[in-house]
Amino acid sequence: MNKKILITGSSGFIAKNLKIYLLNKHYEVESTSRFKKNKFFFDLESITNYENILPKFDILIHLAYLRHYSIHKERKHNINGSEKIFKLAKKNKAKIIYISSQSAAENSLSNYGKIKFEIEQIAEKYDAYIIKPGLIYDTRSQLGIYGYIENLVKKMPFIFVPNGLSKTINLCNIDMLIFTIVEILDNNNKNQKIDLFEKEKYTLIELVKNIAKKNNKKIILIPINYKLIFYILRSLEIL
Repeated sequence: MNKKILITGSSGFIAKNLKIYLLNKHYEVESTSRFKKNKFFFDLESITNYENILPKFDILIHLAYLRHYSIHKERKHNINGSEKIFKLAKKNKAKIIYISSQSAAENSLSNYGKIKFEIEQIAEKYDAYIIKPGLIYDTRSQLGIYGYIENLVKKMPFIFVPNGLSKTINLCNIDMLIFTIVEILDNNNKNQKIDLFEKEKYTLIELVKNIAKKNNKKIILIPINYKLIFYILRSLEIL
């Protein structure tokens, strides 16, 4: 394949796996970095004009997401930065693939889900392919949120879990996500918004129990009212 692919968010769990896979399949791939000394600088928070910094590309895979202690700034930088890279892709007449999240929704309980939803709406204006994966996991490593939970289960004799939270979680194997991206790269898939996850659903407590079972680990779960955790997190956000 001669088309040039640009991946944002190169330090992330998904981006690292995706880049390795594509390079092994002989795709021409470049990735951006938030560090100015690196070859291709791109930072969602920056006001830099990237047209003269980033290489010409035919396909954009947008994975970058900026976490910030200020929810207002997190929303502003992610939305403005994403639109900036989408505009550049449109100018290059590049195909855009935006990796969103299953949690992305207008009424999401998390600010992350709300921001991801807003970026989806912008991505649609630029005719992007939008993939909404469940919680990504990789059986070969303990990276990502799933890997973090698994690592806790393996190391800790007990875990505090929110009780009374009915929201369920779907999982998505990273290979499933990568194969879906490659399918879009190689074909003009007509479905431009793809929900991508396995059929099984878990509450957080069920997920922790399932991970413990897979690892033959006995673990004590200590339930805490999820509203208490929610208010603590909200207070920390305000502070």
